[in-house]
Amino acid sequence: MFSCSGWFEILSDYSISYFLLKYFCVSTYDSNIDDILNILHHELEYYKQHKVLLVRALKWETENKKASFLLRGYNQDNAKTWLRLNDKRKEHLPLVLHRELIAASEAAKGQLGTEIFVSYSRKDADFARHLNTELQEQGKTTWFDHREHK
Repeated sequence: MFSCSGWFEILSDYSISYFLLKYFCVSTYDSNIDDILNILHHELEYYKQHKVLLVRALKWETENKKASFLLRGYNQDNAKTWLRLNDKRKEHLPLVLHRELIAASEAAKGQLGTEIFVSYSRKDADFARHLNTELQEQGKTTWFDHREHK
């Protein structure tokens, strides 16, 4: 049988591990599985957005911070909300580069016109993303919907 003694102290610095261990040791599995799954889902969403924004920020930085790589519209609003909600995390905080991209995007809000609108079907999403990146690298300001197509 699994013993919890000593593990709380060891894992107290690792918040998600500590939280899951606490649930496992203090409560029954059946009554708390939904809570555990919700926590994991929330963390998954955070890290997915962290990755998407980091890839965008790295591309923006690599391309000498061209305005065509700034966030706009839904993506900008989503990034601002993500940063506000996660700014006080205990671990794996948003990076300085995330903050810089979001701040630069906010500063340019309303100043960037759309030169090209990229519309695509789900089956062409990979090609459309590649096309959008190529256009932005050429300095074109695009509107591209990054949300998942249903």
